[in-house]
Amino acid sequence: SMLLQLPTGGGKTFIAALIMLGTVGRQKRSWFIAHRKELLSQTSETFGKVALDHGWIATKHKPEPEQYAQLVGVQYVARRLDDVDAPDVIITDEAHHATAATYQTIYEKFPDAIHIGLSATPERLDGTGLKDVYQTLIQGPSVKWLIDNGYLSQYRYFAPGEPDLAGIKTRGGDYAQDQLAKIMGNA
Repeated sequence: SMLLQLPTGGGKTFIAALIMLGTVGRQKRSWFIAHRKELLSQTSETFGKVALDHGWIATKHKPEPEQYAQLVGVQYVARRLDDVDAPDVIITDEAHHATAATYQTIYEKFPDAIHIGLSATPERLDGTGLKDVYQTLIQGPSVKWLIDNGYLSQYRYFAPGEPDLAGIKTRGGDYAQDQLAKIMGNA
């Protein structure tokens, strides 16, 4: 199993589409799994650009089990693992979520599948490592390299000043939302 780290806009979904085209050509089943329908919809558009026919295993989509490439909603498939054909390759978008229980349930059900994770930020806020899911980290080119070589646009960074929070009351251990909104709206 491997984790591909590439900046946002660096081509992770396009790379996944090319990998899946290769699996389809060998009549192997591949899944692209994500936790949000918006990510699956965007991925479907990318698949269309490379002429990758695909089915869906997701809410509000008619199953097409004959398709070798599938877009898969994590929560949807986790409840239906006995009703789907086993994938040969599982590509996980936003792979920093891969240690979550729903993903683990899927991986445990299909232990023989090749696992490829995609993430711009291969670290978790809770500090949980990804080494239990992925054996190898493949780091793609940096943002600077992608900009210098014309793959990403140059950017300008803007940040607000630090707001004065003196006098803002706290409720339940956090700033009072109504008071905070007034300050932040004027910051």
